Amino acid sequence: MRYIILLIMFWVLGCQAQILLHKNLTSRDGLAQSHIFSLLNDEQGYLWVGTYDGVSRWDGNEFKNFNIINGLTSSLVISLFQTRDGRLFIGSDDGASVSNGHSFRAYGLRDCFINSICEDEQGNLFFATRNQGLWIHSGSDTVHFDKTRGLKSNCVNSLVYVPGWGVVAGTDSGAWVIGSSLTLERKLNNADVTSMDYRAGTLSMGTNDQGLLRYEDESWQRMCDEPRLQKIRDVSIDDRGEFYIATMSGGVMHYDGQWRSLNTHNGLAHDAVFALLAGKDGNMFFGTAGGLSIFQPARMESFCKNSGLEKDYILSLYQRKNKDIVFGTFGGGLYTFQNSHCRPYLPNIGLESQSIFHIYEWQETLWLCTLRGLYRLVNGRAELLISINPSADPGITCLAGIGSDSLLIGTEKGFLIYSAGQISPLDPQHQMAVNTLEKGRDGTIYAGLEKGVLCYRKDKGVEFLQDSLLNQSNVQAIHQHSSGPVFFGTDRGLCVWNGHALEWIQHDDGLVHTFINGICEDAKGRLYLTSYHGVQILISWGIPVRPRVLDVYDGLPSNEVNANAILCDAGGDIWIGTINGLSRYRPVRDRFVRSAPKAIIQSVSVFDKEVDTRELESADFSLEYRNNYMRITYLGLCLGCPESIQYRVRLFGSDKGWYETGENHITYANLLDGVYTFKVQARSEWSDWSEPVTLSFWVVPPFWKTWWFLVVLVFGTVTIIGVPIYLRMRSLLVVERLRGKIAADLHDNIGAGLTEISILSEVTGKLYPQDSHRAQEHLKRISDSARHLIDTMSDTVWLVSPKRDTLYDLMLRLRDYYADILSASGIILKLENLELLKNMHLPMEHRQQLYLLFKEAIHNSLKHSHCRTITLKALVKRKRLVMILDDDGTGFDSFIRDPQGNGLTNMEKRAESIGGSLSVTSQAEKGTRIEFVGGS
Repeated sequence: MRYIILLIMFWVLGCQAQILLHKNLTSRDGLAQSHIFSLLNDEQGYLWVGTYDGVSRWDGNEFKNFNIINGLTSSLVISLFQTRDGRLFIGSDDGASVSNGHSFRAYGLRDCFINSICEDEQGNLFFATRNQGLWIHSGSDTVHFDKTRGLKSNCVNSLVYVPGWGVVAGTDSGAWVIGSSLTLERKLNNADVTSMDYRAGTLSMGTNDQGLLRYEDESWQRMCDEPRLQKIRDVSIDDRGEFYIATMSGGVMHYDGQWRSLNTHNGLAHDAVFALLAGKDGNMFFGTAGGLSIFQPARMESFCKNSGLEKDYILSLYQRKNKDIVFGTFGGGLYTFQNSHCRPYLPNIGLESQSIFHIYEWQETLWLCTLRGLYRLVNGRAELLISINPSADPGITCLAGIGSDSLLIGTEKGFLIYSAGQISPLDPQHQMAVNTLEKGRDGTIYAGLEKGVLCYRKDKGVEFLQDSLLNQSNVQAIHQHSSGPVFFGTDRGLCVWNGHALEWIQHDDGLVHTFINGICEDAKGRLYLTSYHGVQILISWGIPVRPRVLDVYDGLPSNEVNANAILCDAGGDIWIGTINGLSRYRPVRDRFVRSAPKAIIQSVSVFDKEVDTRELESADFSLEYRNNYMRITYLGLCLGCPESIQYRVRLFGSDKGWYETGENHITYANLLDGVYTFKVQARSEWSDWSEPVTLSFWVVPPFWKTWWFLVVLVFGTVTIIGVPIYLRMRSLLVVERLRGKIAADLHDNIGAGLTEISILSEVTGKLYPQDSHRAQEHLKRISDSARHLIDTMSDTVWLVSPKRDTLYDLMLRLRDYYADILSASGIILKLENLELLKNMHLPMEHRQQLYLLFKEAIHNSLKHSHCRTITLKALVKRKRLVMILDDDGTGFDSFIRDPQGNGLTNMEKRAESIGGSLSVTSQAEKGTRIEFVGGS
């Protein structure tokens, strides 16, 4: 069907409506420069803005700027384009630049003023220039079209890819189609084409001479003849099919069934608009001569002094049965909204007070609560029913009908009943201030008091809802939901009454603001909770709740919404009264985005020095242990409402759990050495958490924890401990060798000499038999002394020798020393526990003293006891060495010692010298025992 659009130009100024743009951003907000020529929403979600002084990248929170020093061929950025493989092209007045994600470099086409860039299905790149026609880069080949090769003009202003056709090039002398064979296939028209957009099968063109054209049914349709739409700078179509047209002096024209003007009067940054962009998040972006403007299409419409309201402090709202919206102001009287106009309800209706706190329709009559009392409108005139002296009388706050014959009136000191023209107190016992009244579907009237909630039924009277917290709460708003529950808005949060029990929803349960002074419900059952910090929207009220917040960032004139100044009209629009004006919010035009925003890690700084992006992407990104104070900045990309983004972060290797925050950065300091993985997720008000984005790094251990230092430490420790031990052992070995050498020398030299003396003495005695008897005795003494010296030397050699240092060797020495004497005397010497003593080593001094001690003991037994058997045994008891010598001789009285004998005394001294003790036990005819106890 042929598309025909009738000319319907109805300007916003005549409607007295102010469509507030979402936000204006200029150089004061970090934009490189406020004169904007091009816009691009890249695949990651960033917004790129081409200006007179380079290109700016906006992430929803801040701008990052790039210019010549970053690799651009020129600071005047005219066009922006991203290819399917992710490359970003920047067209300027001096050729093109391309970014690989880290930096920019010159691409070519120097001296070309590049108006537009495009890509076809085969990946061929098209560059439209102001002065050199059209350039096409196809792999390594280049195709050029200008006036010499078929184009009627070298000034190509715009490019767009149309599936099935190819690339359409708009020039100042018509539009041409370049097909897949890279030839000029056909000419579409002769218009001076400035811009083009293709959406949903429809090609639209903005021109300098023919206004807005739309191609449909194989022909061009001119959309309107409005003079202000003749010179179009840019054209864009959003995903709803609505048109936006940029003009040089008239701002932006918006068509959504009727034409509207968006200009500086509505909040546009400047009326000269050069670039339009339908963002991926549903927002419209306008590049103007005065900065970047963001518009959320027809979602929020506001009315204030700038749009015709004498007073914009909105106190009350009501929709009459005839669908008219009426609202009361503070000091400005009663207004009505009809046909997009805000007008006084009726001029000179006779109100003594122009401040209207509550509006109610009963018995087809409009009732008004004012500072001066209660009025009703009869035949266009205000009739005073209750007069109030504000300084003395309680004010009237709210109204509710009880059937068709009675009206319940809430005041600052309880209730009144109006019935049959008479006014009387309802219940004198209840003197608390009544904030609001709500009539339930079962006829129950719920009254919100300064302390608690009172329920009134005509057949049951008055009763309180019993709840300790509710009884302490100031109840400002009441609403019964279409699904049944009754909601109470209080200064402590939201209270839900399901008819049987009360349930609270407070800050810890997810509410952003807990002072709730108004409640309403839209056609889909969503709840709207007002406060002095905007409006919270709840899809559901299962704990925890996740409200979406509407505030000044969304177009409200003020975050301060007055008590019960909220209304859902019959068309589903939400009306909100604030201290700075009236807003109409259209949920059907809003995007209740359930998809999560993309989380990105913007930057990492170490001691305020930003780390290069390529280093972050390296698998070996590390921090020195002394230099690990780091700040990580992350972002959930949301260009429309970045203030609503929440984050969840965790540093694996350090944090025990996830941490939720509204801040887009976190700092870590003094991390221990080891491997860490940082993860961050983002979500919008109603979305789930995004996929986590990850940054892995490790903190280099200090040198004293490195493997090489540990090796050096172990080697050094071994050296420090081992060298002295080695030297000690070597010294001991030297001593042992010396002891061996001494023993050998004693044996070889002194022993040999003494033996020779002994032999010579005997020989001398035999050679001189004729000598006197005295000479014989002397010689015998020489021989005996020499033999004794030999025995003593033999004992010394044995003691010094390192090869005989066990207890086993000591006992064998004693046995061998007395072997001949014992054999000649017929006495038996028994040695016990020999095998157990082979590994029991003794110091040389201990061996010497024990040897001499038990040598003396055996000698005494041989000389005095007349024994037949001597038993010598050794054992260890509780780490103590015990040596026992027993004989079966005649014994003696152990309590009587020979005063001239030194044997026992010497034995006791020897035992004490090595830390032991000696005991002697003997009885007549029962033998003698000598027991030594000492260290093992």
